[in-house]
Amino acid sequence: MAKAIKAELEGMSEVVARLNSLGLKLTDIPTMPVVAQRYAEVTASLAPKRSGFLAGKIKAVKSKKNQAAARSSAKYSAVINYGNPKRNIRAQHFMNRADDVLAQELIALINKGIDQLIAEQDLQP
Repeated sequence: MAKAIKAELEGMSEVVARLNSLGLKLTDIPTMPVVAQRYAEVTASLAPKRSGFLAGKIKAVKSKKNQAAARSSAKYSAVINYGNPKRNIRAQHFMNRADDVLAQELIALINKGIDQLIAEQDLQP
């Protein structure tokens, strides 16, 4: 079975914990599918494009913690991302670069969704 690699935004565990304390879940945030899709698109655009197969295997997914994530199901995606010095394969870090490129945009999307959720649940003071 092919091993897949996944990337998630740092700090999402804290967001999940705070939402849970309000009786809400991350999946309640209306913008999370948009966050996952945007992250997958940018990750795919940063993947090496020798044949395009790797980029085509990067999809938006919901992780075990109900977080938005991007996942590649190509069997060699981890080797391309992290490298393999024994085989002289240099790390590309395309998933890490997607984090850097999108950090502020995704945080803004998540905040927008949380604001919508707060308004819908009438949690404003």
